[in-house]
Amino acid sequence: MQDSNPSPVKFLRLVRVQEATGLGRSAIYDRLDRNSPRYDPTFPKQVRLSNSCPQRRGAVAFVEAEVQAWILDRVHASRENAQNDVLNPGSSNRKGALRETTSKGSLGLSRSSKHSQMGEGLLPPDAKAGASSRWSASKIDAWLEQQHIEGEQA
Repeated sequence: MQDSNPSPVKFLRLVRVQEATGLGRSAIYDRLDRNSPRYDPTFPKQVRLSNSCPQRRGAVAFVEAEVQAWILDRVHASRENAQNDVLNPGSSNRKGALRETTSKGSLGLSRSSKHSQMGEGLLPPDAKAGASSRWSASKIDAWLEQQHIEGEQA
């Protein structure tokens, strides 16, 4: 005979969602806020656990299966992007600025080598963002393409 009981829904409170996703409290609420530049319509929505409060305050939680599905979607998207970068290194799907640690992986240069090459005008200048350095993804892609062309000519 078939089991007619569906599997139970398990709720996760915010702290457990933070642990599962690696996101902080503010980052989670940014993904839920339609007015935030970091809004993510695919991020799991909260479930209200009590109906007793008219000011829309009270206990809320997330459905564990939805959180796990979102995490898996992020992993799959990350793997697809990484595979696209490997298959098409010249046509990068990166946007905006790269962090120094990301550019290190892209360029294969140490921090001191990057700064000495910037000083010699061989590498595009970085933009300071607080204590970190960032490079324009399009400038880095153009630099990588130039290095590839020069490597073929040598």
